Amino acid sequence: MELTFATYNICACQDFTSYVKDKTLTTCIANTANVINCLNADVIGLNEVYEYFSEREESCKQAQKLAKLCNAKDFTFGLGAAYDWDGSVGVVGNAILSKHKIVKVEKFPVLSPRKWERDPNEPDQYENRIVIKATVDVDGNEINVLCTHFGLVPSEQRLMLATLQEILDGDDRPCVLMGDFNAAPHSAVLQPLYDRLQSAADVVGKTDEPTFSSFNPNCTLDYIFFSKHFRVKEFEVQDIVLSDHRPVKAVVEFNENKKTNGNI
Repeated sequence: MELTFATYNICACQDFTSYVKDKTLTTCIANTANVINCLNADVIGLNEVYEYFSEREESCKQAQKLAKLCNAKDFTFGLGAAYDWDGSVGVVGNAILSKHKIVKVEKFPVLSPRKWERDPNEPDQYENRIVIKATVDVDGNEINVLCTHFGLVPSEQRLMLATLQEILDGDDRPCVLMGDFNAAPHSAVLQPLYDRLQSAADVVGKTDEPTFSSFNPNCTLDYIFFSKHFRVKEFEVQDIVLSDHRPVKAVVEFNENKKTNGNI
């Protein structure tokens, strides 16, 4: 069975094509939905999805609206952080949209590091994060899909990594891990993930293909990892400018005849 997975940091459905031209930003859910539809993924993980931002309609319930516009069979949203910018309250997190039934959802909050967990002289850029684990039923096979968004500072990243290690080591079903990792390929903080999973980019020889920024790509931040149950056939960073990240897509072969109800 061939399956397609994608990951996309949608940056709250903001349109950076206008930013490139005149440094202005607009928000349009329909434009983001068009990009997602073009990817034609069975399952896609989304980062920086707004549940609410003040009274702006385009910045509210984005996961629900995108799921409808993309004809997703199922979706889930997980709250990461809440903001207060000059009196404008925002609630943002991760989402998973699926063409297949999601039979179980688990959400793992990763709270901002406490004072004694932080490194000396770290920039004060902390925020609460979350990992969404959606178990997707694909023709009777249960596949775990994890959507993550790493923080920017080392102590945040260590806490996220510890959470992911616990999740991965506690379930032996086929697994896909994807998102914005805010770290370079094979950096020390990501090495435990490489020890457990295969990077789709590595398999096809595109390890360093940049995903950020979309309009001036110069670094790799977005990844899709697979457990040994999948054979990676294709991997592409999409040449699309809308969000500040480029969407990433992988096509894999999965053995549909091997039922995976928790024990491999």
